[in-house]
Amino acid sequence: MLYARAKSWFSWSFTVYDGNAPVAHVEKKPFKKGVVCRTESKEYMMHRRSWKGREYLLSSGEEVLCRAVATGFFRITFDIHLSDKRLFLRADSGWNHNYTLCDDFGEVGYIRSGSVFTRDATLDLPDTLPLEVKTFIFWLTWQRRQKQSSQA
Repeated sequence: MLYARAKSWFSWSFTVYDGNAPVAHVEKKPFKKGVVCRTESKEYMMHRRSWKGREYLLSSGEEVLCRAVATGFFRITFDIHLSDKRLFLRADSGWNHNYTLCDDFGEVGYIRSGSVFTRDATLDLPDTLPLEVKTFIFWLTWQRRQKQSSQA
């Protein structure tokens, strides 16, 4: 199980922890499209394919590792395409920041937000997914949260 925490109350950058050890850092770079994700071994880009598009990409250099398409109009859902599998991320409701990850056979994981006074989350995602993909899936929910707060 992983844990994500915003770097500060006013920042949209965050760190992912495994226990007490930080394993990934995600930060917005000025004048860059998307965000940079740094793990112990590599650097990745997470970004929207086009300005108004519904497609999000996780890439390393020129290689696209994962693609997510926002499919819901009234309900927040994403189809996530990896090289060997397809997953579905859906919001549990429109009132909180909890999400469920499913495959073709049912629920395989979840993302649960902390209290209303914190910007923390617990990520219980399949161990078969690489860390950068888990971070990308969480970033999709973080993007949604950022969009909702800017509209308030």
